[in-house]
Amino acid sequence: MKIFLRWRFLIHLWTLAGLGFAMLAAQEILLGNLSAAIRWLLLVLFVDHTDGTLARFFRIRQHLPEISGETLDLITDVIGLTFVPMLFCWWAGVFLPGWGRPLTLAAAVTCSLKYSMKAQILEKGFSRGAPPVFFSVLLFWLLGLPPAWATAYTSMLVLLCWSPIPYPITSLITTHWKPGFESLTNYVSFAAMVPAMIWLLMTSFTRVRAFTRGTALCSRVPRVRLKRDTSTRLISRPSRGTPSTLRSQTNRPWGEVRQRWNA
Repeated sequence: MKIFLRWRFLIHLWTLAGLGFAMLAAQEILLGNLSAAIRWLLLVLFVDHTDGTLARFFRIRQHLPEISGETLDLITDVIGLTFVPMLFCWWAGVFLPGWGRPLTLAAAVTCSLKYSMKAQILEKGFSRGAPPVFFSVLLFWLLGLPPAWATAYTSMLVLLCWSPIPYPITSLITTHWKPGFESLTNYVSFAAMVPAMIWLLMTSFTRVRAFTRGTALCSRVPRVRLKRDTSTRLISRPSRGTPSTLRSQTNRPWGEVRQRWNA
């Protein structure tokens, strides 16, 4: 119990916060709130970019050897950077009709296998096949690109992960934020994430201000007693379409019973 009271344990809690953000994103996906889900996923990406750097800066491995930060990071990466993002893309209609389920399954299997080989990859300095960067598929939803592009990109990424081609990973894993050309990938990826984080903060502030304004308006409207109607209507699963059309739908991807209330 004493290790939980040390201030350095906060670094591990920061890593676990990424897992919590991923679970909140999964909940929003099931509820059909895609805009809220993408915000939580961007926070997962922010945690992933900072927790390892903080752990090395404060030398967490030396001061808290009882807890494996690598294991916590692996669990968070698999769930927050692959499982939930691919679930988002599947339910949001990012892929072509009929391709969401197999691509999500293939990404989950591929990511689990690749992360199980991480220790060996770090020793060799290169990976057999590309890294499982399935989080990048979210860009197709953010940019509103055609489903055919996302389907082709994800399929090619899965094949590249299973290919025997050596892929250098020095700039992606071992050096991180050390100065020099080897860390160029980390700087570029972080710079690409900055506009997304600015969009996250601006849209969140707008939503909070709109919610506050709506609450103030609702407080002025006289309350009307509602009578429940026992009739129900089955909402069928919406057909797969383009991300722009599915994004405007508020129904959940799976069928549900919506109760109607009439005054």
